[in-house]
Amino acid sequence: MQNELIFSPFKLSHKTLSVYVERINKFKPNYLHGYLSSLTYFAKLLSENNLKLKHPIKGIFLISENIDKENREFLETFFQVKSLTYYGHSERCIIAEEIKPNEYVFDPWYGFTEVIKNKDSSGSIVGTGFLNKTMPLIRYKTDDVCYLADKYFSIDGRWKSTMGLYGYNDEFFTHASFNFHSEIFKNVSSYQFVQTQKGKADLLLIVNQNFKVDEIKLMNKEIDKKTKDVIEFNIKVTDQLILSKRGKFKMFISDIKK
Repeated sequence: MQNELIFSPFKLSHKTLSVYVERINKFKPNYLHGYLSSLTYFAKLLSENNLKLKHPIKGIFLISENIDKENREFLETFFQVKSLTYYGHSERCIIAEEIKPNEYVFDPWYGFTEVIKNKDSSGSIVGTGFLNKTMPLIRYKTDDVCYLADKYFSIDGRWKSTMGLYGYNDEFFTHASFNFHSEIFKNVSSYQFVQTQKGKADLLLIVNQNFKVDEIKLMNKEIDKKTKDVIEFNIKVTDQLILSKRGKFKMFISDIKK
């Protein structure tokens, strides 16, 4: 009905890539629309297998995830198009249009948006929706935060700043601690941390065809430098990372409470 073809992010892998490409080439879409993590993984699989879509797309729409700058640049470079995103949530209280990369303006007709100042330079996003007549949410606090950037706002989802890994002695390592730019990770398509016990964590890897088992030892050394040996890592190669029920990707999955 919407002239769209919907794919599951759960089943995307090296094994299923040819099926995805065949269906997409047959459908000939003008745009890609989805999670940045899923689309980036799809693009990396295409790149690793020297594949391209036969019908050039016109643009990419990104939804429902925090925007990682490097992944976005890779996606745009690979497909040679620009991408657009917006901020919103399922409760339909707030929506914000991206004016510049990671700079947004809240739509005053969609809902009433408040930015409540926090102790630091951030602001908590609070919204009252205009659209839901069945169960209106009044002054709904999303736990997402924003920062004033000139006359627009940069927005961070709640998990980006609060999720991370805990060391043996309650040391806390956030997203920024694990931005790997080393050549050691050049054969890794995507990765994810899983922690159920302080001081220990699994690092799940999706790797390309050039990956060698010996690289795991070098990775352990690289990670130990960043965490000062207060977290013991178990590195595992897998075909599929853990996604939420809605198919969203989170870099950190943790059962550890503050």
